[in-house]
Amino acid sequence: MLSGRVSTRENEAPKIIVSDLFPLDSLADRFKCRLVIKIDEETPEKKLTAVQKVLAGNSGQTPVMIAARRNGDEYYIRSRSLAVEPKHELLIKLKELLGDSGAFLEPPT
Repeated sequence: MLSGRVSTRENEAPKIIVSDLFPLDSLADRFKCRLVIKIDEETPEKKLTAVQKVLAGNSGQTPVMIAARRNGDEYYIRSRSLAVEPKHELLIKLKELLGDSGAFLEPPT
């Protein structure tokens, strides 16, 4: 990930001026992110068991939030027993199980 600003000088194409560059594996520490796992009442128990196994194999300090959807409402539940080391490989495994929008890092609100 990078941060910076957009330069829009006259008679030039806009360009990004980079001020900081962050490896993806360090984002959770740098921005105090939490891992969000999205599930709903139709998520099969077999899939939930697989997700729990992946999370348990990546223990760390980053909080895990479950975003549960029911009857059109979304509820965030913080896991008391799970905290992870949010490595890129963990996110890839979770996205394979839950889909691209099923797991992501999010700064706390």
